[in-house]
Amino acid sequence: GLLGVSFADAQSNPFQPNLFYRGFEASPLAGDAQGIAVYANGVRLNQPFGDTMNWDLVPDIAIDRLTLEGSNPVFGLNALGGSVAILLKNGFTYRGAEGEGMAGSFGRWQGAFQYGAGNANRSLYVAGNVLTESGWRDHSPSRLQQGFADFGWRADGADIHLELMGAKNDLTGNGTAPVELLAVDRSAVFTFPDRTRNSYGLANLRGTIQANDALSFQGNLYVSRLQQRTRNGDASEAE
Repeated sequence: GLLGVSFADAQSNPFQPNLFYRGFEASPLAGDAQGIAVYANGVRLNQPFGDTMNWDLVPDIAIDRLTLEGSNPVFGLNALGGSVAILLKNGFTYRGAEGEGMAGSFGRWQGAFQYGAGNANRSLYVAGNVLTESGWRDHSPSRLQQGFADFGWRADGADIHLELMGAKNDLTGNGTAPVELLAVDRSAVFTFPDRTRNSYGLANLRGTIQANDALSFQGNLYVSRLQQRTRNGDASEAE
């Protein structure tokens, strides 16, 4: 592991982690000590309100490389603790097809796929991931749907990519329960539901011009939309 880096599941859901680095974090929970800027192929993923980071929006099967940088003002607002640069796959860097499936206890099943193809000038890459589970605790289901596509073109010294990313997730992460309740039933929850529903869409047009071996120019033009609805525990299992 990396020195000074740790993860926590404060929201009690594995798809809503908190990334800690040098006292700052990238978390989906508003009000935390946010201080890590997160980018995917040049697009900032931190939300404008509270700089929160919803990790569930990015399909991990499509990640080619993830780089963690120290604090640097070049990475924009609220990068006091550092920055994370996510590089996603495309048809030039990944070629072939792959699929996987998984099933387990508590109604869990998952399927993921990726496909990449390209020639000297054009490329295509698509990937998707779906997951559903009822959760090992009472009243704790989650559903995950993620997709990513990249259409690429390149010529001598230049390349252009049109990228589309989408997610529609319904995540439940019920909080802590008193030890007296857990002594009766380990799967019990104290209040429910602690639920987050994210609907996300992103279209990103990015290009690179290689001026020489030491100098290149890069640019992004993108639009994105996140619709988030949350519901915090307002019911008790004792009821």
